[in-house]
Amino acid sequence: YSMVNLTRGLEQVKREPLSCFLPTFRTAERDQLGHYVSLFVAMPHQLLIRSEDRQRIAGGQAEVSLQQLLRDRSLRGGLIQDRSYGPVLDPLLQAPEAQAQLLRIQTSSAGNNLFDMLEHDRVDYLLEYAEVVQFAQQQRQATLNLSLLPLKEANTPFVSGIYCSKNAAGAALIRRIDQIARQPEVIAHFIAAEHVYVPSATVQHYQAWLDQFFAQRPYKNLTSLP
Repeated sequence: YSMVNLTRGLEQVKREPLSCFLPTFRTAERDQLGHYVSLFVAMPHQLLIRSEDRQRIAGGQAEVSLQQLLRDRSLRGGLIQDRSYGPVLDPLLQAPEAQAQLLRIQTSSAGNNLFDMLEHDRVDYLLEYAEVVQFAQQQRQATLNLSLLPLKEANTPFVSGIYCSKNAAGAALIRRIDQIARQPEVIAHFIAAEHVYVPSATVQHYQAWLDQFFAQRPYKNLTSLP
């Protein structure tokens, strides 16, 4: 395997005889490039800000409206170029009137250069997963305090997954991955991983949803194939 950014990974799926890329969300556009299987539970994107700006941006609220943030011409958000932020946030982020408030950056890692931009006051906020933020803070030597706040528009976990080449070999591999993911011992590993990689407060907040998803997983075809 190799680590590549989103743009290159999807290009490889499109071009190579058998290539897969993960993790990514399913979209209609990407379905034209490859076959897909949902696999990984992803917590909703949250707002990541400098803790010192919490009052200025959130005004003491426990959660923040992205729609309202995008109307604030004094704030600039940082996004990863070509990332899908899910079916709820994407329309807000792609609206023409929002473009002046957003900076899209191509990154070769888990948004590390965007974290640098946030820390150096070049953007005011990022939209990121709690588990990515937790990992980044463990890996980085930064001393700046950051705060995560839930978004009002994104209050349900998503399931990301894998795209493989859109041919017979890719379809067979996607079906096999889905069969493996339905096995009880594999589901147990996914559940354990949630507690390792996701902050405990986030897991507790979505516990009911997680319990239902994993209970139903053995019986669901989560591929893009019939």
